[in-house]
Amino acid sequence: MKSYRNSFWGLVLATFVLQAKAQVSIGLDAGITRNSPDIALSNRALTAIRPGYGYALGLNVVKSISHCLFFAFLPSLQQKNFSIIRTGEFKGIYMRYESTYFQLPLLLQYCLKSLAGRVFYSIEMGGYYGYWLAGRDKGKIPDIFGVSNRVNSVSQTEEEFQLTYYNEPHYFDSRVDQRVEWGWVVGGGIHYSLNKQHELFLVTRFYQSLTSQQKSSPDFGSAQYNRVLSLTLGYLIVLNGK
Repeated sequence: MKSYRNSFWGLVLATFVLQAKAQVSIGLDAGITRNSPDIALSNRALTAIRPGYGYALGLNVVKSISHCLFFAFLPSLQQKNFSIIRTGEFKGIYMRYESTYFQLPLLLQYCLKSLAGRVFYSIEMGGYYGYWLAGRDKGKIPDIFGVSNRVNSVSQTEEEFQLTYYNEPHYFDSRVDQRVEWGWVVGGGIHYSLNKQHELFLVTRFYQSLTSQQKSSPDFGSAQYNRVLSLTLGYLIVLNGK
């Protein structure tokens, strides 16, 4: 993890010190996220993972290297949600986890002009640092005090648990929760230049965590790696030129 941290902050320093006189653009973007975490469920019968949707909201700082190559620094808030559901005889039981992260992606962007003139396309790749700010846990679980009896189709008496709903803040446990996250990101977008200073863009990005959201321990279950696809709409304004 130390190597991720040193490499990331080294790139940030190189970007914003060595390129101090480059063209700078700043803007905002907002959109949606879809998290499909990588969680090993081989030891959990009748259990499935469901992707979760959330929001993304960010600041964009873009510095030019050349007419088609740019560095982008994107401090942002991003939700990484997902659900664990029970199937079969446990149908109806589920746990939904909503997690809000502060993220600092650093990307290298390459832009390609189209024949339309005002329209151009971008591809990008880089790394990111994230910090788990807050969470919320929701779901339905069996109520051990809400047991009732029912007669099944073969006239046998069975116990039936009532499900109870819960909705509470996530309370962080340093033994379990890994709040710092490092990962890589790739993406692409379409941009529309309103004039020489103003630009609209639509970008999709895929974020792959290299660190588990849960600390590796046999006492606390499987490691889980966030995999987030985002789609955001944004606006940029050029602050200065070369």
